[in-house]
Amino acid sequence: MRIFWKISLIVLFLSLLLIIFFSLYIYDNTKKDFINDFKSSSVNQISQLDKFIDFFLENIKNDLNMLSTFPVLKKIDQTINSMIDENLPEKSIPEYDSEIGREILEIFKSYYHSHPSVTMVSLGTEYGGYIEYPFVELGRNYDPRNRPWYLSALNQNGEVVMTPPYITLFSQLPQIAAVTTVESENGDVLGVVSIDVTLESLTQLVEKTLTYRKGEFFMVDENGKIFASSEAKNILFENISSVNPLLKQYKNFNQYEVLRHNGHDYHVVTSKAEQANFYYIIASSDFEILSEMNERAWYVIGVALFVFIPLFLLIFLLSKNISKPLEHLSGCMREFASGNYGMRSAAKGSREIVYINDNFNSMADSLEKNIHEINHYNEELQCLNEELEKNNAELNSSYDKINEYTYRMEELISITSRICISAINRDHNFLKDLLEILMTFIGKADYGSISVIENMEWKFVWSIGHDIEGLKELNLLKDYLVFKDDGTQIVDTMEFNSNNIPKEIYEKLTEYTRPIKSSIVSNLIFNDRLIGSISLDIAKNSDKEFTQNELRMVSAFSNIASAFITMQTYMIEHGRFQKDLLSALIGLLEIHDPYTKGHSLNVANYSVLIAREMKLEQKLISRIYWAGMVHDIGKILIPSSILTKPSRLTEDEYEMIKNHPIWGARVLESFEALKDISSYVMHHHEKWDGSGYPAKISGNEIPLVSRIICVADSFDAMISDRPYRKKLSAREAFSEILKNSGTQFDCDIVKAFTEVFKNSDQLKKLLSAE
Repeated sequence: MRIFWKISLIVLFLSLLLIIFFSLYIYDNTKKDFINDFKSSSVNQISQLDKFIDFFLENIKNDLNMLSTFPVLKKIDQTINSMIDENLPEKSIPEYDSEIGREILEIFKSYYHSHPSVTMVSLGTEYGGYIEYPFVELGRNYDPRNRPWYLSALNQNGEVVMTPPYITLFSQLPQIAAVTTVESENGDVLGVVSIDVTLESLTQLVEKTLTYRKGEFFMVDENGKIFASSEAKNILFENISSVNPLLKQYKNFNQYEVLRHNGHDYHVVTSKAEQANFYYIIASSDFEILSEMNERAWYVIGVALFVFIPLFLLIFLLSKNISKPLEHLSGCMREFASGNYGMRSAAKGSREIVYINDNFNSMADSLEKNIHEINHYNEELQCLNEELEKNNAELNSSYDKINEYTYRMEELISITSRICISAINRDHNFLKDLLEILMTFIGKADYGSISVIENMEWKFVWSIGHDIEGLKELNLLKDYLVFKDDGTQIVDTMEFNSNNIPKEIYEKLTEYTRPIKSSIVSNLIFNDRLIGSISLDIAKNSDKEFTQNELRMVSAFSNIASAFITMQTYMIEHGRFQKDLLSALIGLLEIHDPYTKGHSLNVANYSVLIAREMKLEQKLISRIYWAGMVHDIGKILIPSSILTKPSRLTEDEYEMIKNHPIWGARVLESFEALKDISSYVMHHHEKWDGSGYPAKISGNEIPLVSRIICVADSFDAMISDRPYRKKLSAREAFSEILKNSGTQFDCDIVKAFTEVFKNSDQLKKLLSAE
């Protein structure tokens, strides 16, 4: 390939790389802008629609309150028409022949014709009377007092109640009803008046509200039924989960959610209505949101290509002007490399090319001289190479053996690592995996199981082939195990078990296990103590038999299982040791600084009371307790003369005091189980306004637990004697906490502490003692 083509292609490649990188950067940022635009516009649309619906519902409520106060409604009596009559036709239109009924009907008729969105105005009385406009056929014995709208008004007597959206047979339109009670002058309920309003206008508004023109807009009730949609009307009152399964958990969504489905991200904005019990949902796929952006991307690619082609032509012309001398120089180099050591170049061109040409000729002279010397040395090297090849063959053989040993070592490391992880997690998953691996190695085994001894009970951990759930339910004792010795043997387990296990338990054991011909049973031993067993079984109708090699393999795997259970026991004891060690350190601190005796326990208890008042999770409350217990552990490193000094501290002494959170954190972070607590201890002297120590962080940068301990620590310190001052009363200390709320302390935590101060029995005793 000619050099100028190479140069052109390199420049072309670099240009394309730059264009692609820049395009991807622009695409990524534009994509974020489009998604943010969708999110913000959807939130605004929902907010505007909710305000309109609030205004719409408020007007309906006001109208209903006005209707319910008409004087004629105070005259409701038994003259109002009733459909409770066995002599009426099966269906009929109510007739209103009383003076009060006709007067109420005229009011309803006037209101109905002046409000286009109203589908019906009705009244149900305590006597079972019923008035409605417009007239609709009602069934015989229609009793409004049994209708949900009537009962919901009675449940909230005197208030306007909005019913959930529903659809009626006579109008076939989604609508809601506003209902309220009608009361006499002395407060007795005379009936319930209702205004039914169509939601068709809401559906039209939803169709026009989707100004972003992307995605779907739904309004659903608390049961997930759609009563307004930007989609087809035939989905009204369908459940949202059947229309779009991705949205079935809409009640649990945050305001903005991204759901992954079929390779696409679906962006969902949800909100609950302020005054009504329904939800707004706008959902759109990234394909829809980014469709316009993708069209723009193709336009940008076209423009880039339009600019790139002239650029490539310019580069082609420039590279051609320097390619000819370089091609001549390249040809000379090829000749020299092929063995023509007398070849020299005479390329002409720019100063750089002449410089390269001269350097090539100079190097050619030196190389020609060196090549002759190298040929001489090459003969000697060939002899050495033959000897090296012989040695290399021996090394390859050794390398294969090393690979084999390495593979076995990797298997051992893997099993050891899994033992450690499972022991730390305190589960039996490793035993399950171990049994499956063992079954793979010993293909003759049809079934298998692993069991452990806990106290005097024999419990099955995992089984392959047998009914493990049934086996776990059995009340088995340690003495039922097949072997009492430490060996691994091949036996007929069922025959032996029939002699060792009570009859009723043995019958259940045979029910939950497959018929067995013979088994390898290997006991798990720790400190000469039986801690479990592994059993591999051959099916009853099989002609296979176990061998001594397979017996040894099961014995080896039994040692691994024993090591796992041993490590689990150690990890449990190690956790107890850490707890005892922390308690000892706290006792040592109280000996070192007598003024802090009981302080750590008080701070831990006050912190727990505050955390419970804040409704924090029990797991976190447990961590808060221990953080309170060890919050001053770093003071062990401060000389007692400074801690108990009755006079004012020097600047250096105070700086040493300020280091105790850091020292305490360093001690605690060395414990894997206390790393989170070390952070809480580090920052328990930080202040809300950032003036604390050691990091001078502020506000929510301070861990929540540290902020809680700060309040508890300060309160207990103030009500305790110190070398440099006398203690304050509980009320005085509480006043100081309130005084420094928002500066030294988090206002929310002070608020929770206020409730604790009022209600805690522990603090009530302090107050009564004063």
